[in-house]
Amino acid sequence: MAIEVPEGHDRSAKRLLGHPKVVADLLRAFVPEQWLEGIDYEGLRPSFTEHVDTGFAKRIGDIAWTTSYDGGGELAILIEAQSTCDHAMAPRMSILASMLAEHRARRIPEQPLPNLLPIVYYTGRAPWTASTDLANMIDSRQAALPFMRRPCYLLIDAGRIVSQSHMPKRNTASLMMRMEAATDGRELLELLKSSTEWLGSEDRALWFDYLHWANRVLIPLRFPSLKLDGLGNYLEGIHMLAENMRDWLERETERRRLEGLAEGRVKGQTLGRIEGRKEGQSSGQRELLHTLASKRFGDEIAKHLSTFLDKSPDPARFTQVGEWILDCRTDTEFLQRLSSTH
Repeated sequence: MAIEVPEGHDRSAKRLLGHPKVVADLLRAFVPEQWLEGIDYEGLRPSFTEHVDTGFAKRIGDIAWTTSYDGGGELAILIEAQSTCDHAMAPRMSILASMLAEHRARRIPEQPLPNLLPIVYYTGRAPWTASTDLANMIDSRQAALPFMRRPCYLLIDAGRIVSQSHMPKRNTASLMMRMEAATDGRELLELLKSSTEWLGSEDRALWFDYLHWANRVLIPLRFPSLKLDGLGNYLEGIHMLAENMRDWLERETERRRLEGLAEGRVKGQTLGRIEGRKEGQSSGQRELLHTLASKRFGDEIAKHLSTFLDKSPDPARFTQVGEWILDCRTDTEFLQRLSSTH
């Protein structure tokens, strides 16, 4: 029986596949090596995924990346994330690939088109039964013409790969597949714990997204009764999987504000109470923001934040900074947010 997948499931997979490191790991481990000979994995860059044809009909793709070959030329990679089998996927991918090529040809008519690698990344539990080839969808009473005889996409079936092959270690795409395929909560928690030993130190922003994905999608979907106490000390102070991060930020801010109120009362004077409230609230919020920035992006970025707050001490800005910490996917993006306010 197929699992009913909530609306947010595909979007979360797309967020992970929006990281160049995950895409590079996916290509290295699960795409035939001869197809990718000479490509620049470090040069992967995002491309547009919204196409408007000449009839002004809009079609939306999932994820598109572009990179270069060592000897010249480009490779465009189109990735569709699917949690259910779509029997119209072959014509869909054919249309998206054609529209991508048309857009490029119209935009830069003097240059050759890039090579194209269409991928369907499938995470469903039921077998994928849709054809990858348009020719197999033609009425069997008629022979398909040569123009129809070609595969339209490479299928990467995550569940089948996990069950039938050896997964490479320290590979972010493998981690994503194994988390998807986890059969019980303990297995999922062990994967999260082990990932902190390498991914948590190599790429904090990406590791944060894996934790967010587990918290908001995998655990509620697959293991709603899972107790999170066994995650270990590495999550202490963040409570990433135990609570929604924004709710926690609001609770901690309120707690520290109340501590400031109590401190002000102890001073016993009206002026002391007023100053205690302001100082306690401001100090508590600053300390919390510094802790979150350090956990998310590292100590160096937290120092930049402290300098920013020294120059912009208005407590009204603290909530905005907290949102930046949660929403920014990289330390560079976070620093850009800070610098844009000056």
